[in-house]
Amino acid sequence: MRVFRYMSEPELKKLLTGKTIYNHSAHEGQKTNSVGFCFFNVDDIEPTKAYFCLLGIASVDYLVIFNLDEEGEKLLTKSQGTYREPEVGNMVDKIDLTEYCTQRYSTEHFQIYQIWQSLIPMPVVKF
Repeated sequence: MRVFRYMSEPELKKLLTGKTIYNHSAHEGQKTNSVGFCFFNVDDIEPTKAYFCLLGIASVDYLVIFNLDEEGEKLLTKSQGTYREPEVGNMVDKIDLTEYCTQRYSTEHFQIYQIWQSLIPMPVVKF
């Protein structure tokens, strides 16, 4: 399975040092039932379109695309979130997206495939 996540620079730095990262946030008050880190399947939404869904509600400094091994897939819980429609660009039209969440992850089971820096039209790192 190939998934992606937008993240901050501090999260990316922790990830690149091989640390397991933890997040137990329930995202209360937001239109999601996810807990922890949220990922999206590249087959569900194009990562660059997701940028417009997440802008203003998540850190979008870096887009990281991962290949998951079997254990990585087991760490994910399928959930649902409501976001702004990326093609419309307003705050009124919404889209429901399947999310995959986990309260911990590392590069042990989430192998980095590409790292994109936001607003730069090419991968800054490709493995």
